[in-house]
Amino acid sequence: MVDDDISGTVDSNANQPAQRLRQVLERVLHEGNVLALREHAINTIEIGLAYGVSALFICEGHLMNELNNARHVVVDPHQTTGFKNCGLQLLEEAGASHLIEFHAEESQILSFRDFVDF
Repeated sequence: MVDDDISGTVDSNANQPAQRLRQVLERVLHEGNVLALREHAINTIEIGLAYGVSALFICEGHLMNELNNARHVVVDPHQTTGFKNCGLQLLEEAGASHLIEFHAEESQILSFRDFVDF
């Protein structure tokens, strides 16, 4: 179960705005990894891939759980046209593309029953 408090801890001594921003960014991105790990998620889904950073963290959680049948479903109709496939390329470069099931359709037209167990 996801914690209700997502505020996390930011070092109040980090007086530089860039340091505080980095701390929050690292914590938020890491939460995808933690969720996949803690919940032993087999199937995860993400709407919008963009540059693929959050997908990398989620895939890291899948790999750390060592579940052979884990997959991360990604839905992004703008990956090719808006992002020149850079998110997919980053996942390939990281060696995580085997975990990805990519759909270029808009999320509202997909039947999610095909992807996850309800």
